[in-house]
Amino acid sequence: MHLVEGQIYAGEIGSFGGEDSYQHWIVIAPFGKTYLQTADDPLSVHFMPIHIAHMAIDSGQFHLVEMNSLHPIVRLQRAKEARTIRDTHMGCCGDNLNQMVSLLNRAVSDNIDFAPYLAGEILAMLKSARYRFRDTTTLEKQVQDMFSRVPSGFANAQASLSA
Repeated sequence: MHLVEGQIYAGEIGSFGGEDSYQHWIVIAPFGKTYLQTADDPLSVHFMPIHIAHMAIDSGQFHLVEMNSLHPIVRLQRAKEARTIRDTHMGCCGDNLNQMVSLLNRAVSDNIDFAPYLAGEILAMLKSARYRFRDTTTLEKQVQDMFSRVPSGFANAQASLSA
């Protein structure tokens, strides 16, 4: 089965194939590299390799619920591509963190609906960086503050699943 960016799957499965709570996962393909990302809670970002998704679909644990190629998570991937921000799921690589924070500032200022998901990706990057680089507490607080200023915030991010 070929996964297409913007497809939203749902099931009781976690990132690595184990049982988990019912959640939605969206197929993304930044720079042509396909994987899935959680879509329910923008501040709890997790990624799933496509081979896990294929196994879950084949076993009936995962089912396609929607196709939304304009979902904020997909549009966030295009914004990151335009800035050559790669592999953020791997942590703080190169200048990714600075570029992501700059993009978040713009997204919050302009009330762009992918801002909550971008905040979640930054917080996920910082968690992976905390033990390798420096204390990230100050930056985490800044990102959470920016997220709280998004008028649409979490409620709008949740509504985007059915938009």
